Amino acid sequence: MRLPGWVKFLLPGLGVKRWGLLALASLGVLSFGLLCFLGEQGIRWLYRTFLFHLLERPVVGALCVILGLAGASYGIQRLVRSILFALSPRKAGSLAEALYEARILKQAPKVVAIGGGTGLPTVLRGLKHYTANITAVVTMMDTGGSSGRLREELDVLPPGDVRNCLLALAEDEERLARFLQFRFTLGEGLRGHALGNLLLAGLEQALGSFDLAVEEASHLLSVRGQV
Repeated sequence: MRLPGWVKFLLPGLGVKRWGLLALASLGVLSFGLLCFLGEQGIRWLYRTFLFHLLERPVVGALCVILGLAGASYGIQRLVRSILFALSPRKAGSLAEALYEARILKQAPKVVAIGGGTGLPTVLRGLKHYTANITAVVTMMDTGGSSGRLREELDVLPPGDVRNCLLALAEDEERLARFLQFRFTLGEGLRGHALGNLLLAGLEQALGSFDLAVEEASHLLSVRGQV
């Protein structure tokens, strides 16, 4: 049985409800603190009920304002991080980075870069920090090495230059490069092949199109822009 969306929010362990309730409770404490400074007659009952008359009203108000601001800030921050972690675990630790990418980079100018070899990835690596609206047009003329072997054996387009451009635009390039740039040193058929080249070649055969393979790899690598 599939549960409705609002019921799923009530399930334990989501890490959302507790921080939302903390933020709401803290806002209530903050409001009470502000009322203490305003001297509203309605708070006298609260004074008598909770024995706040043991302290001066300005002291109670200041304490409530401080606790309310601290609790609301912490609760909202953890609530946002819990949601970000569900959407993108890598961005959960940096709210500023997530907002910068969502609001600034995606509204930046559109850039088209044309080239190949080692020059284009270098340009893309710098551009991705200023705009997410990048279109890379890659010339695929590689005939040697792993790309040349895959071109001859599998009748696929040489993926080497595209692999380098995808990595250059990836959000976590340093970590992904350790794997996708890895070249096999053992195995008669695998020796010399780059893991990234095999991934693109496999996606092309699985999806039936190199364009679809590049698009799928872009999603897997969280690429800023398109190749």
